[in-house]
Amino acid sequence: MKVIHRLSSTSLVPTIRFAPTSRSYHRLMWLVLITILCAVLVIPLLIPAAQAAGGTNSSPEGTDTAPETASTKVTPESTDVSLGDITHVDDTSELPHDQSLELRTVLPPAKLKSAMNKELLGPGRWHKSSAGKTWYGGYRSLDSGYAYCLDAGLMSPLSKYFSSKPDKSIRSPYTAWALFEYSDSEKRDVQSALSAMVKLDKNLPHNHAIKPHHPKDLGKGFAGAAQQHQRITQAAKKYAGPYTLSVKLGALDKDRHTAPVTVSLTSASGAQVPDKNINLKVHGAKLEKTTLKSGTKPVTTTARIPHKGKTKLSVEAQVTNLAGTQVLLYKPRNTHGQPIQNIITKSKPSSVKASDTLEVTIPHEPSIQTTIMDSTPEPGGLVKDTFTVSGLGAKQTVDV
Repeated sequence: MKVIHRLSSTSLVPTIRFAPTSRSYHRLMWLVLITILCAVLVIPLLIPAAQAAGGTNSSPEGTDTAPETASTKVTPESTDVSLGDITHVDDTSELPHDQSLELRTVLPPAKLKSAMNKELLGPGRWHKSSAGKTWYGGYRSLDSGYAYCLDAGLMSPLSKYFSSKPDKSIRSPYTAWALFEYSDSEKRDVQSALSAMVKLDKNLPHNHAIKPHHPKDLGKGFAGAAQQHQRITQAAKKYAGPYTLSVKLGALDKDRHTAPVTVSLTSASGAQVPDKNINLKVHGAKLEKTTLKSGTKPVTTTARIPHKGKTKLSVEAQVTNLAGTQVLLYKPRNTHGQPIQNIITKSKPSSVKASDTLEVTIPHEPSIQTTIMDSTPEPGGLVKDTFTVSGLGAKQTVDV
């Protein structure tokens, strides 16, 4: 192929003319087709990377305060976003199974959001301020249930940073009660309220990069969360532990041979704790009910004493599946210097026991049955009468 170069009088760009032979012409056509095909395949892959590189507000991986990213194209207009809205994750390397590049290039934004939500976020809401975005809700950082961040504004608590074993327990009775009773909820207002309780709890260690706020100060999108926060915190002050269980054997009813068994379960505030199962065991008697449901007043059943005489009664009560007074703290591992949030979860259930004893005496009531011989004896014969005595107690005698 012969190439002829000429300079135009009006341009410094050379004019190229080809004097193709048959073979060179076909080679040129194949080159053009291959170039077009490469452009069609490669350019769409380069556009997202170019857009991300051209952004002015990119942020580190996983921060819960990052602005919207070009790669996911999620730009909600209000803070009352849906559960699937993911705006804080700037790097799809956080996706499970090391499928970040594939997901970025294959999944449309809606499915990308769904994958990120399934991996990280539970129910809750974003709050946007001049300082950034903060997630008020649960995280799926652990398999044991929803977790809650302690450090607003730091990087997201992805599961890859945490062991299933907690680092320590921290005493905080109100928050412990709230998480135990409500952390399994799938309601976003409840989860937002719990998240706010954790962020604002002064008993817990915090390293906030953004100041947290009460839900009532977060805008109209958090109106429902504010109501739940008020309800849960009031209930926590009333019903949080430690708990006291008491059981009392009452006075003996000598006519009926029964004694009342009264049980009450109270919280640290002294309030009666309702709707908890009370299991009872008794020795020396029989109970009408072996399981009671606690209420807003002490509850009662009856012990029936089957034996007469002196008896020592004992009764034991137990309540399980109660909230503890501590929460579990988890610290991130293998962070490579990244400021990952600490998280907490509810603790294991607690239980309480109580017992009481009572000595009772049910008097014996002996009875005598007499059988007299009804025949007339012969002179010098024997007369045989039978006396049957029943109901005698130990060492007790009767004259007949």
